[in-house]
Order: sequence, then structure tokens, then C-alpha cells
Amino acid sequence: MASFEEMTTRVRAFEGCLDFAVTADALEPGRVNVYERWASEDRLARWRAQADPPRVEAPMRSDHVRRFDVAAERDPFD
Repeated sequence: MASFEEMTTRVRAFEGCLDFAVTADALEPGRVNVYERWASEDRLARWRAQADPPRVEAPMRSDHVRRFDVAAERDPFD
């Protein structure tokens, strides 16, 4: 997790980044969850073009990466 600290600081300061997190899973040791929320496709593309992610030595057992396009948001308690 520590290897993502510097990148997390940079991405959160990047224009258009609404949220970014890399977290250890509470139930599965070795599982990492990545969450990104962007203001626009353009801002995400600009970030990806220069992101320079850290090199991680740990082997990846598997991945399940999905992208979700959200049409709207609202208060979850309404």
C-alpha cells in the first residue's frame, strides 16, 4: 500500500480528479481495491497519459477491472 502514497497524492491534486483510493481489503489478505472518480473522460485520459504508476514487486494473482459510467448521483438517504 505504501508504494501508492506518492501517486495518490499526485492524482488527487490533478485537475478533474474527484476521488482516488487504493485500499487493502478488510476480509481478503492480499486483495487491493482501486477506486477512481473523474469529472470527465477528458481529465481521466489526461491523467492516464502521464500517470507514471509505481512498480509493484508483488505478483498479481488475478484482476477484475471494470469501468462504470454513472448517469446521475443522489443522496443515499433520500
